[in-house]
Amino acid sequence: MAPYIQEMAGVERIIPIRSRSLLANYLDEVMMSAAQRYGDFCLMVYGSPDGALLKLWSQTFKNIVVRGELPADAPPNCWRIEDFSDRMHFDLGITVALLLCPPSGADTQSIDQLTRADGSY
Repeated sequence: MAPYIQEMAGVERIIPIRSRSLLANYLDEVMMSAAQRYGDFCLMVYGSPDGALLKLWSQTFKNIVVRGELPADAPPNCWRIEDFSDRMHFDLGITVALLLCPPSGADTQSIDQLTRADGSY
């Protein structure tokens, strides 16, 4: 932290915040709200999710499909997909799509087609 800020505010008035923790808490809240609002059918994660958050979400959603890297200790109701070509695996009722990184144009179309009309992303 810049010494100038410490002098201006006073070190006793500064509360350090870890942005990684904030993001994890935010994502957890968003996923829990989405599950309550749209149902717990299936979550599709585009990108590589944090292992701890994936474990939390696996307790809420019946299935989790990951289009990215899956942690080695992923729960049994989570699986990784290489692409969206095999549509039969998506007959799960995807209600929530979490985009951790920008999808390609083709993937954007597939995500839109696979997410239920009443779902969100």
